[in-house]
Amino acid sequence: MVSPTFIYESAILVALLHFVKGQEGEKHILVKRGAGPSNCYHSCDGLHHGGCHNGFCECDRGWIGQYCSVRDCSSGLYCTNGGTCVENGMDYTCVCKDGWSGTDCEQVDCTWSGHCNNRGTCVQTSTNTDYTCNNCASGWRGNSCHLIDCSSKVYCYNGGTCMGDVNGGTDYRCICEEGWTGRDCQFINCFSPIRCMNKGQCHLQNGGKEFNCTCADGYLGDNCQIDMCSPYKIADIVFIMDVSVSQNETTFVEQKNFVKYFIAQFPLGPDHFQFSLILYASEPHAVFNLSNMYDNYTIIDAVDNATIPDDKRGATFTGKALAFVKDNSFATTNGGRADVDRYVILLTDGMSSASLDTANQAKLLRLSYPNVRIKSIGSGDIVFHTELLEISTYPLNVFPLHGNDSVRSVQKSTMYGCERCTTAYSDVVLAFDVSSFNYGQLDTMLKTAEVLIANLHTDVNQTRVGLSKYESIAEEVFEFDEYTTSNEMISVMNKHIMKSETCMKDKQCSSRDISSLLQDVLREFQKNSEKSRRKAVVIFSQFIFDKDIAGRVVLEIQNLKDNGVSVIVVGEGLEANIDKMLKLSTTSFFTFIIGEDFNTPIDAILALMSTLEYNICFVQ
Repeated sequence: MVSPTFIYESAILVALLHFVKGQEGEKHILVKRGAGPSNCYHSCDGLHHGGCHNGFCECDRGWIGQYCSVRDCSSGLYCTNGGTCVENGMDYTCVCKDGWSGTDCEQVDCTWSGHCNNRGTCVQTSTNTDYTCNNCASGWRGNSCHLIDCSSKVYCYNGGTCMGDVNGGTDYRCICEEGWTGRDCQFINCFSPIRCMNKGQCHLQNGGKEFNCTCADGYLGDNCQIDMCSPYKIADIVFIMDVSVSQNETTFVEQKNFVKYFIAQFPLGPDHFQFSLILYASEPHAVFNLSNMYDNYTIIDAVDNATIPDDKRGATFTGKALAFVKDNSFATTNGGRADVDRYVILLTDGMSSASLDTANQAKLLRLSYPNVRIKSIGSGDIVFHTELLEISTYPLNVFPLHGNDSVRSVQKSTMYGCERCTTAYSDVVLAFDVSSFNYGQLDTMLKTAEVLIANLHTDVNQTRVGLSKYESIAEEVFEFDEYTTSNEMISVMNKHIMKSETCMKDKQCSSRDISSLLQDVLREFQKNSEKSRRKAVVIFSQFIFDKDIAGRVVLEIQNLKDNGVSVIVVGEGLEANIDKMLKLSTTSFFTFIIGEDFNTPIDAILALMSTLEYNICFVQ
């Protein structure tokens, strides 16, 4: 503040000059106090930057000073776009920010990359007073390439969702998919429930961008997601059910129950297991295709209500059914998948009306689908094992209708090495009724037994074999674990199982009462068999008994069954009493008639392999 003193006509005049910096629109004025003329003492409009109003000198915006002749840089009228105004009396200069030039910094300088934030190409407008940005870098948009472009997919990795709503669009946030974390969802979230499941331990690697799992027992996979003891390798499975005239209504119901139980053991759906059901007699009939049924209730109901049209009933043309599966069931139009395992489960008695065509169609099916596995399930009042073995090509793919060995076989093949699922072994007694055979018949039975023994695994903790015989009396030849190699067993068997000359002379063997032999067999199981093992007796006999002897034999066989022993009966040729054998065996599948009369070779006995050496899964 300046306070000059003036002499005006003998009066003392004190004038105070106020130079006030105010808001936009305020005036810089000379305030006159005391006596004086009504006009301003100084002329303030001579330079046309102000005027005298009511005794006050009011300057135009942008000017200050006694004569309104000094530039007012604080007015904001000079040096645009952030330039700095420097007062120089009646003039001024501008110190422009980067990217601007001109008297008032009004001209764009596009040589400076900052206009587009180093992310695009600056282009001046026609007046050179503004600009736009072209070719913004990926991830950016806007006039100055200053806004986040979430559509560019340069943010939020691993399936994360970009939200460009932070700080007016100049920043972003990510909504990460399960299992990921970090600003850009770039890091593994070890606490996510999808990482190292089933009590596995998650370990971060590579700065958190990778991980590995230490899985709990029984699980494997990148995230321990595979239960090694649950079916995991998906498959397409087709059931072929024989409903020809050789199969009665009881068998049909048993077949349906088998199929329903089988299906219930697997998860269903286009990403899991798919099933199809074909009924056949003279012609095949598709009840449902692989793509038709995706829930247990629907598919079980379809099996229950399955029936074959009247015009397709008749004889047993198994070959036609196999050809139908080859041409239709695994087709993609019916739901077949190219990259999965395939199974055909054939339920039949093995007595097709055109056996050569059946064998040929089975071969063609395997040629068309190299990864297909055909499993034959013997069902019916009488089972012809030879055809079942020929269809399946491998003894362990042939099963009886009763029991769940076939289901366990498929389950294990679709698991990843479940340690709780393993091969189990049986205790087997071979019991020879020598008295019922002539020399030729006995030789056939011995060769049949040799084939069976040679194919069993008889090392320590595997299948254990005992041998007993009956001629005039019952005699145990060797117990379980006495021999552990097949060669030893076969040698001892051929040495001891023979017809006695004495017996042939005095007819002491004619009674053929094998009840004592069966009693010895039961005692062997009770004394030496392990409880966890499956027990089976293979009785080689023609089963021709007097009426009173037959009653005792039936009683002893029932005792064996009551003690958990599977009864398997083997006879030779037309002389074998097949009716009696079917009644005594645990199931018709366990009845074998070997010999040329029935066109049944000795290796038909190998159909027993899946029963004697089988898959079992232990519950934890």
